[in-house]
Amino acid sequence: MYDGLPTIVEIELSTRCNAACPQCSRNYFGAYTWPTLPLVNIDIELLINSLPKNFLQNLSRIRLVGTYGDPCIHPKFLQFIEWLTSQTDARILISTNGSLRSIQWWRKLAKILRPTDRVVFCVDGLEDTNHLYRKGTDFAMIMRNMVEFNQAGGKSIWNYIVFKHNEHQVEQARKMSVSLGCIDFAIKRTARFINKQHKRIEKFPVLDSKEKVQHWLELPTQEQFLNDGYNQYTDIITTSADYDDYLKTAPIDCSAQQHSSCYISSEGYVLPCGWLADRFYGFEAENHADRQKLFDLIEQSGGLDAISIFKHSIESILEGKFFKIVQSSWKDENRLERCASQCGKYISTYNLSATDLNEKLSR
Repeated sequence: MYDGLPTIVEIELSTRCNAACPQCSRNYFGAYTWPTLPLVNIDIELLINSLPKNFLQNLSRIRLVGTYGDPCIHPKFLQFIEWLTSQTDARILISTNGSLRSIQWWRKLAKILRPTDRVVFCVDGLEDTNHLYRKGTDFAMIMRNMVEFNQAGGKSIWNYIVFKHNEHQVEQARKMSVSLGCIDFAIKRTARFINKQHKRIEKFPVLDSKEKVQHWLELPTQEQFLNDGYNQYTDIITTSADYDDYLKTAPIDCSAQQHSSCYISSEGYVLPCGWLADRFYGFEAENHADRQKLFDLIEQSGGLDAISIFKHSIESILEGKFFKIVQSSWKDENRLERCASQCGKYISTYNLSATDLNEKLSR
């Protein structure tokens, strides 16, 4: 899959999170944490011992982002960052909801990180709207943490998912980001109104702990905030049969292969990307036939132990059977549906969602 070692790695430090975002795989529509999700903080000592110097020195970027959790919740997060900055020149990119940790913690993080490193604060609205998606977060605490981090010398970007309920506040938030000391502001054009069964959703429910609807999430009404990929999706999907055929036949333009990237889960599993990790747990994932197909491929490759960074060297996993099987499956109609839906050549809804942020992170 790779021509040499990867240049980008995404590491999921924890499946734990202080928030309950309703479109996140870790919970059931914001009502409760999905019961089969293991609540795991990766063993930092084991991880450090499993990342060889040649692998680290080949990296250009290290992304600490959550498929299931917030990286900043890990109790040894700062120690890990200190170690990383001593071992590699790779740019460190951290994504967080920002509603956790003390003032002192954020000041210390700012001092550890280098001028090229970035913290992306994911804040989707202002005081009266952010919590409608970022359930369980405290807007005042987020603002405080952003200010403390920035004033201590940290470099941050405010990343804003636009919905109908917060689209009127985008420009106000953009101006606020400047006053808070952020170096940039990015718009995320959500792709999450297409579910894992690949159906377009017009309204998405947000549930309380008793599974009663609190409110609904809806796409923004302004064209500038809509994901262009929805037009691609609509052009191809006229019937479910059309889309099933697309998933079986579309050329795969693998993002992990393009960018020479890989993913390490909080359980230590090495996968091509977080999109495959997103098939492990969650209401929609566990009720999808593609999940079993993924686990069948893992079994054919020797089981989960065969892709564990705690059992095998990362080089042997990347060069091993699982990565080869995934890649060879792209030529087959029985390929992983997840690969086709995320990296099929003609529909790039998910890739387009973060275009603005990726452009700003490349500066």
